[in-house]
Amino acid sequence: GGRADGQVREIELDRDRVTLKRAVSGIRMNVDVPVAAFRGVTMRLLPAEGEEPAAIAIVLEHTDPGLSVPVFLSTEAEDASAIWKSWSRVLGLPLLVDEGDGTLRDHLARDNDGAALHQLITGWQAHVPDQRRTAV
Repeated sequence: GGRADGQVREIELDRDRVTLKRAVSGIRMNVDVPVAAFRGVTMRLLPAEGEEPAAIAIVLEHTDPGLSVPVFLSTEAEDASAIWKSWSRVLGLPLLVDEGDGTLRDHLARDNDGAALHQLITGWQAHVPDQRRTAV
């Protein structure tokens, strides 16, 4: 199946809360989550699946995985990086990097040189065929 579970239909952002508009068993629900309840903004590598190319997801990470919200998906690492930093800045949440085994690490706490981000992007690029070589 596809990556999206289809649960979150819309997201409304406020300075201090995120409202998730969901349809559960055909019933429309609004779930208000305080911004303070999110652990941070995570950049996560999604490996290629069948026809779908590898991509980078930007996720508002909640301690309850059911309330984590994917806010951006891209196959362009530079776009994803800019969006990741923008969400962090706007919401005042830390930048997190998914280590690939589910471990989340604070990007700035121990990694001022951007090595984790570079490593993530390098790993991602290994999953994506180089389109430039096939272009004529």
